[in-house]
Amino acid sequence: MGYLLYLRTMKLKDPLKEKRIKDATIRIVYTAGLSAVKMSIVAKDVKISPSNLYIYFKNKEDLLLSTFFYTAKNIIERYVSTTINDTIYKQRLFGLYNYMITSKIDDADQYSFLQQFVRSPFFKAEHSKQMDIVGKSIFDVLKDGQENKMLKEDIHIDIMLAMLYGTTNKLADFHNKERLVVTQKTIIKSFDMVWSAIKHVQ
Repeated sequence: MGYLLYLRTMKLKDPLKEKRIKDATIRIVYTAGLSAVKMSIVAKDVKISPSNLYIYFKNKEDLLLSTFFYTAKNIIERYVSTTINDTIYKQRLFGLYNYMITSKIDDADQYSFLQQFVRSPFFKAEHSKQMDIVGKSIFDVLKDGQENKMLKEDIHIDIMLAMLYGTTNKLADFHNKERLVVTQKTIIKSFDMVWSAIKHVQ
């Protein structure tokens, strides 16, 4: 009997509606914070009944965790698909740097959701590997630069990571808060400053 009920529930789930629910959750967190997420509010945003929402997610924690994996997957796939395989190392690093800024501007709501979720009690140690996949892509580019003597070897990679994350996060934040309009010229100038600080000098 339980298995038949499970099959009926699976048939009732619409992948497009599930996506709309997760997108609505991200939007609510971006505009009002993680604490504003309530099953009734999400259901109203998606224009479905609360009982319908419980077909997809058993409670708020289940909804937030599922949305976390959905968001992390989206960002990871975009990182992996980014063209950062230029034969000239500086161009390769710039491609990654440029993407780190533009994606945080274009997908500010998703990054905001991840940041808030990671700082919440819902985030557990076993979830960190999802974030590590994104970080590994950047770490590997920096490690390759050091191994091929394109970047300074006496600067720890974590310091370089802090520089990349700090600069790109802050510029995207300034842009999203309309404090500074980030253009391609801005990105190039800021990258040149970062490059000057970490490049290997012969």
